[in-house]
Amino acid sequence: MTNADLNTLALGSDLTTLGLNLNSAECLYATFASPWAEAPTTREPQFNLPMCYYMQPPPLKTSHLSKFQLETLFYIFYAMPKDVLQAYSAQELYFCHVLPFLQYT
Repeated sequence: MTNADLNTLALGSDLTTLGLNLNSAECLYATFASPWAEAPTTREPQFNLPMCYYMQPPPLKTSHLSKFQLETLFYIFYAMPKDVLQAYSAQELYFCHVLPFLQYT
């Protein structure tokens, strides 16, 4: 073949020219990012979390339950068995005249 691109495509590349030690006992994927990367990869990605991810949400008050939709109250009632919120959601469902038709789990 006379075209260098076709020759590389057909035969591949020598990975040792990219800085890989194929005789190493360590895993290659830990340091090799890609053939186009200028530097080896680091173990941890470089990113910063916004401060809003570190904030704690305000505690849920029982007065908030009266503002929830019926679907949300049903979810709390069935998804949180033996929890205080299940009792409060049952109370709200009772006030909405929905709970008398349900069987307690």
